[in-house]
Amino acid sequence: MNFHKPVLVTGGAGYIGSTLVRDLLRNGYPVRVLDNFTYGDYGIRDLLGRSDFQIVQGDVRNKDEVFQVARGVEAVIHLAGASGDESCNVDPGVCYEVNTLGTQHIVEACESERVSRLAFSSSCSVYGATVEVVDETTLPNPLTLYARTKLEAEKRVLTSQISCPTVFRIATVFGLSGRSRLDLVLNLLTVKAQMEKRITIFGGAQWRPLIHVKDVSRAFLLWLTAPESVCAHQIFNLGSNTLNLSIRDLAEKIRSIIPSASLDVRLLQADMRDYRVNFDKIHQAFQFTPQHSIEEGIQEVREGLLSGLIPDYRDPRYSTIGRKLA
Repeated sequence: MNFHKPVLVTGGAGYIGSTLVRDLLRNGYPVRVLDNFTYGDYGIRDLLGRSDFQIVQGDVRNKDEVFQVARGVEAVIHLAGASGDESCNVDPGVCYEVNTLGTQHIVEACESERVSRLAFSSSCSVYGATVEVVDETTLPNPLTLYARTKLEAEKRVLTSQISCPTVFRIATVFGLSGRSRLDLVLNLLTVKAQMEKRITIFGGAQWRPLIHVKDVSRAFLLWLTAPESVCAHQIFNLGSNTLNLSIRDLAEKIRSIIPSASLDVRLLQADMRDYRVNFDKIHQAFQFTPQHSIEEGIQEVREGLLSGLIPDYRDPRYSTIGRKLA
């Protein structure tokens, strides 16, 4: 890698991006961020003024803006997107435009500018529901608009003319970042346990793979220096075999740390997603092993609430649920 050229991070002010940007800078990479600041810039605002950091306010749906921001970069980590089922259901058209058309623009800009590496942030939710443990060879079964748009975007990335395009199907993320989200399952249930003294789950037998936001960032750093022969035109599930949990087991872990919370188990409603994921491929390719446990994530969110780091857990900035996309 040529460290004199920046790494472009789309969605760099977001949940994963605000952690990744700091890790990139800490490891000597100049960084350029493209973000439309739907959820604000507070996650990276403190980095302004650094000579190795640049923020460009723009939208991946705007092809001209994408082409302009991609000029002179060494690699692109594409995180920008409509995130999660709830926000996509509020704005289905915008969800498609951002996740699918926006990714198309990123790919075309990389091809035009001869950017050598593109990492695309997809989701394990493309697997939908299955009784088997799934891996990268499993036929996807997307059950939601969000998952369908991610899968369509994956195909465009992998069929591109870029020399090293890579898709990461990321497990459900937890932990705090510069722009924390409290609407993801571990963070949300921990907040409910600590602040409302009740954990409500629906069903509970559904499986989810989990991963700390800091470990997601570390995986992208490993990808930047991995040989092209390892990662070009490849899909990697990003997570850990040890962090596959049922929703009920996750709730019980939270109760073991916050025993004052009661557990309310209700009948399963609309959410039929249920998948256990195998992560052997990324471990073998990058020697990637997550460093942060479920218990650490629960404690981190709890301490964020108790210390005032999260002053009001109900603040809309911590959630994408019910938010109309820009």
